[in-house]
This record gives sequence, C-alpha cells and structure tokens, in this order.
Amino acid sequence: MSENTSTPLVLAIGGRPAGRDLRREMGRRLAAQGVRFLQAADPDMVERLLLTTSPDVILIDLDMACGIPLVFTDLAAWRHPNARLLFVGSGAVFADGAIFTHVPNVCAILPSGMDDDDLIDVVAFHAGPPPVRSAAARALERA
Repeated sequence: MSENTSTPLVLAIGGRPAGRDLRREMGRRLAAQGVRFLQAADPDMVERLLLTTSPDVILIDLDMACGIPLVFTDLAAWRHPNARLLFVGSGAVFADGAIFTHVPNVCAILPSGMDDDDLIDVVAFHAGPPPVRSAAARALERA
C-alpha cells in the first residue's frame, strides 16, 4: 500500500490507457474498489510523480518515444522496488521476456489491443494485496 495511506495507488505512465474515456473509466472503476488512480504522459510530470508519490502499481506505455519507457522503468524500479510494474505495448519490445530478468518488479507485459475491461481488471488485481507466498517460495528467495 502507499506509504501515506492504506489506499493503493495506481500510476499510469504514457498515453495508455488510451483515450480519455478509458482513463476516466479506469479511474472510476478503480475508485469503486478503493484504489487511487493518477495518469501522466508528460515526461516532467511523470518524473515528478515517481519522485513524490508511492505507487503500488505502475502501468507503463512501452510505445512512448525515444526509449523513455526504459528511463521511467529504471527510475520506477529504483524508487519503488515494491511497486508492481505492468507494461502495455504494441510491438515486440521485451517479447523474449528478458525484462523479467533485468527489472525484478515487472509483473506483466500486456498487448495494447487488450480489451479495456480486461486491462482494468488486471490493473485492479495487481493493486490488491500481494499474494501470499508459500514457504518454499520464501526459501528460494533466501537461497
């Protein structure tokens, strides 16, 4: 949960979720589940939000220009190592799954053509409480 409140915070970076209607719907549905939603596409605003908020989920648009998603991914992983990172993109970026090796808190890579309701449900799922880890999983993490 966010540091300042028990209400989870989702930060969407970039143009996705696409369209004002989807952003409004995502914000409305997440709010109904007790989740706060912020969205920023401007790089300066994204940087400011990454430095001044404590998001639980960060939704990153991989189709932003000039490698900017990688810069924000690095900053998000460094500043918010417990936040769940979700990527949305239309290309073959990270199609080999290598991002899961390089950024430990990436949870999903989602297609940009994903159904709006499904995207909102995935974000809401990740904004919920973390899954209970088995004793075997915790032992592997310590090894």
